[in-house]
Amino acid sequence: MSRPALNEPWLGPSESHRSQRPRPPGTRPRPPAGPLMQEALVTAALGRPAVWACRRARLADCDNSARCGFEKVAPSERTISRPQKAGWRVGSVAAEAGNSAAGQATPEPKTYKLPRRLLPWWHSRLFLATASLDRVYLFINYSTQVTLLHFSITMRVLSSVALALPALSAAATIPRGASKPKCKPLVSSEQLQGLVKLDGLVASAQKLQDFADANGHNRAFGSPGHNATVDYLYNTLSALDYYDVTKQAFTDIFSAGSAKLTVAGSDVDAHILTYTPGGTATSTVVAVSNLGCNAADFPAEAAGKVVLISRGSCTFAIKATNAKTAGAVGAIIYNNAPGTISGTLGEPFGAYAPVVSITQAEGEAILAKVAAGPVEVVLDVDAVVEERVTFNVVAETKQGDHDNVLVLGGHTDSVSDGPGINDDGSGTVGILNVAVALSQFKVKNAVRFGFWSGEEFGLLGSNFYVEQLSSNAAELAKVRAYLNFDMIASPNPIYGIYDGDGSGFGTAGPAGSDIIEKDFEDFYAAKGSAHVPSAFDGRSDYSAFIDAGIPAGGLFTGAEGIKTVEEAALFGGEAGQPYDVNYHGPGDDVNNLNLDAFLLNSKSIANSVAKYALSFDSLPPAAARNGKRADVAPRSAKRKGRPHGLDFE
Repeated sequence: MSRPALNEPWLGPSESHRSQRPRPPGTRPRPPAGPLMQEALVTAALGRPAVWACRRARLADCDNSARCGFEKVAPSERTISRPQKAGWRVGSVAAEAGNSAAGQATPEPKTYKLPRRLLPWWHSRLFLATASLDRVYLFINYSTQVTLLHFSITMRVLSSVALALPALSAAATIPRGASKPKCKPLVSSEQLQGLVKLDGLVASAQKLQDFADANGHNRAFGSPGHNATVDYLYNTLSALDYYDVTKQAFTDIFSAGSAKLTVAGSDVDAHILTYTPGGTATSTVVAVSNLGCNAADFPAEAAGKVVLISRGSCTFAIKATNAKTAGAVGAIIYNNAPGTISGTLGEPFGAYAPVVSITQAEGEAILAKVAAGPVEVVLDVDAVVEERVTFNVVAETKQGDHDNVLVLGGHTDSVSDGPGINDDGSGTVGILNVAVALSQFKVKNAVRFGFWSGEEFGLLGSNFYVEQLSSNAAELAKVRAYLNFDMIASPNPIYGIYDGDGSGFGTAGPAGSDIIEKDFEDFYAAKGSAHVPSAFDGRSDYSAFIDAGIPAGGLFTGAEGIKTVEEAALFGGEAGQPYDVNYHGPGDDVNNLNLDAFLLNSKSIANSVAKYALSFDSLPPAAARNGKRADVAPRSAKRKGRPHGLDFE
C-alpha cells in the first residue's frame, strides 16, 4: 500500500488516499470529521492533557472554537502540559475553513510528518475505538463528579439549614418591638449620666412610696413593705440579664412600737427607744438629780415610780438599766439640746425599764412642775421586740475584672414611723437607676451594687455582708473601693461629701478615701456646684467597710441637723431649719424630696461608677491596705453599728 499524501489536517485516511480505491455506486465522499473527531484523534495521539488544552483554548476563544488541529511549532513554544513529541501541538483548522467559505485562496497547507504507525487507514479505526472508550470514560467520570458535586452541595445546604434552625426558632420567640442584640460600647461618664433621668428617679421613688402606703405606711426591715422593696429590686435587676443577682438572708432583732405619755392630764409627744420593753405605768414622777449614769444617782423613792433623767455622759442603755435596778416602772429621758431624740438602747432583751424620750423644753417643763409638787404621769409603751429574717440584695456585673471590684450601696429599710423615701429611698433609687443605665455598656472592672437591710437598727445588713466577706481574705481584697449613698435628696439640702482626708472633721478614712473624696469634689466643681465635707464617723453603711480597711466615700444631703447661714449662702434653702424636717417621720414621702439634689447626686453616682468601672489606677492596690483606719474614735455602742441619727447616748 502506498503512503497517502497529507494535503489536509490528518483526519484519518485522506481523500486522496480514499480516491485510489473504488467507491461503491451511489455513495458520497465521507465528510471531514468534526471537532469531536478531532478531539478523539488528539487524545489518541497525544493523550488526555492535549484534549484539556484544546477545551481550554476553545472556551477561551469563541471565534476560534475548533482549535484541535496540528500545527508545527518549535520545541521552545510547546504549550501542552504533559511531555509530547518534539515539534507538535494543537493547531487551528478553523481559519482554513473560514477562508474556503469566503472564496479566498487557502494557503498551501504544511506537510505533517506523523509517526509511521499512524498512517494505515485501518489504524485510524483503532484510534477511534480507543478515543470512543476514552470519551465514555470521560463522560462517566464527569457524571460521577457532577453527582458527587450535587450531593456535596445538597449536604451543605441541609447542614446550613440545620444550623440555622435554632437561630430561626430563637428569633421567632423575640417579642415584637424587642431590639436586636447589639455590641455594647465601653462605659463613659457622659453617656452613663445621660441615661439617668429625673422622671425615672421619681417613678422608682413612687414605687417605694406605694409599698409603704400598702403596708402600714412604713418599710421597716422584715415588714411586708420592706419585703416588697426587696422583691422589686431583685426582680428589676434580674430582668436585665446583666447582673448576677442574689438575696443574702440573715436574721436579726426587730423592734418597733409606740408610746403615749400624759403629764398632769396633758399629752406630751414621746418616742420610744429601740429595743425598749413594753409596759404601762401610772405614778408620780421622780427627778434624778444627776445624769443617771450611776446607780447612786437614783433616790430610794424611785422604786415603783417613773423617773425623769437628762440626756448626757453615758448611753441610754446604762440609764435604762440603772432605772430598772432602782425599781423604777418607767423612765423618761429628755434632751439636753433643742430637738427630739432618735435613740436606741443598742442591744435587745436587756434588763431595761420601759423608756421613752421627749424634747428638752418638755423635760424642763416637767422638771419645773415636779419642783412645785407631785406630778402624776401615765406612761404606756407598746413595743415589739422580735427576731426577723430579712435580705440584702447584691447584684454584680457578669462582665469585668472580678478581681477588681467597685462596691456601692445604700439601705433599703425605713424606720417604723414613716415610709423613708429620702432616708434612704433616695439613695436606693439613685443606685438602682444607675445600675439599670449601666446595663447598656461594657465595663473593665466588675461593679457590685449592694442594697442593705436593717440600717436603721444598727447597720445590720452591711455589717453582716462585710463579716461574711471578711471570712475570705482573698475575696475581701478584691473590693477596691466602697461608695455609700444615704439620704441624697433632703428638702433643705447641702451637698455633703464624706470627709475621706480628715481635713474637715479630723477623722480620715483608709488610704484612698482622700482620692475618692477628691473625685467627688471634682465632679461638683465641673457642674458649678458648691460642696462641703460631711462627717466620716461611721454612722452609715460604710462603717464596716472602712473598719475592714477598704477606701470609701459617698454623699449626704443632711438629716436632722440645722442648716447654717453659711450653708444657706452656698446651697440656698432656709438657714436655721433642719436639712430634713421630716427625718424619721411620717412626712418622709415623695413630696419630701428635693428634685434638683436628687438628680445631681444621682448623676454623681453615675460619674463615679463609670470612672472606677474603667480604672482603679488612682487608688492604692489592695496589698497596700493597713487594716482598720487608725484614727477612728472608738464607738461607745456595743451594737454592730451606729446608723446616722439613731443615737446611743
